[in-house]
Amino acid sequence: DLSERGATVIVADLPIPAWHAQGLPYDQDHQTKMAAIIPEIEQLDGVSYLDMRALNDDDSFYDDAHVRPRSQQPWTDALYDAVKDIESARKNTPSE
Repeated sequence: DLSERGATVIVADLPIPAWHAQGLPYDQDHQTKMAAIIPEIEQLDGVSYLDMRALNDDDSFYDDAHVRPRSQQPWTDALYDAVKDIESARKNTPSE
C-alpha cells in the first residue's frame, strides 16, 4: 500500500484546447462528473486534486491534447507548487 509508505497521489485535471472541448460531448460530461467526485477525492488520505484546466491556452497545444514544449513551464510550475504544498503540509503535521 503506497499510503503506508508515505506516497501521495495527485489527481491532475489537465486542460485541453477550447476548440477541442467544444467539439466533444465528453468534456462537459467530464466536468460534471469531476465536480461530483472532487469533494470525495479531497477527503482521501494521501490524495490531492489539482485543477490545471485554467491553464488552457489554445496556442499552447500542437494537437488536441499535447502541449507544446515551449508552453510546458506553467504546467510544470503548477505541479511543482502542488508537490511543495503537500510536502510542506506533511512536515507541519505531527506524526502519530
